[in-house]
Amino acid sequence: MNEDPYEPMRTPIEHKTHRHNVVFGLKTPLGRDVPVTVELLYDTRDPFAIKASFAHRRSSRIDWVFARDLLAEGLLAPAGEADVRVRPCAYDQESVLIDLSSPTGSATFMANSRELADFLSCTYDVIPDGDESSWINFDLELLRLNPDHW
Repeated sequence: MNEDPYEPMRTPIEHKTHRHNVVFGLKTPLGRDVPVTVELLYDTRDPFAIKASFAHRRSSRIDWVFARDLLAEGLLAPAGEADVRVRPCAYDQESVLIDLSSPTGSATFMANSRELADFLSCTYDVIPDGDESSWINFDLELLRLNPDHW
């Protein structure tokens, strides 16, 4: 445990990010898929999470952050209970369905399983599964939650 919570934590390797662009198919009520460009981002500053940044119109993006484990589990079996759910597609073995919901609406996307598995493999090259907590300075995170306590 660090004596000074503001002291930077030593990490096993340098800070890294991994980005991967994919195209998801937005499922529409008419049964068509509308292609949506999605940038997947893995960042060692938040080692348990993946950020999916969806292109929206020409100049804006919509970001969703969810657990890396959720994506990994969803490639094999239905996963997730809240605003992000991932499950293998019953009628296309090469795809998964990703359901996103918020108070303002919901959407279902179809994505290629192999592309997502390749992205996950790259994230595990950066931080192996199970080593995520070694990248977190828990004293600093507690300080951020309750600065008056220190």
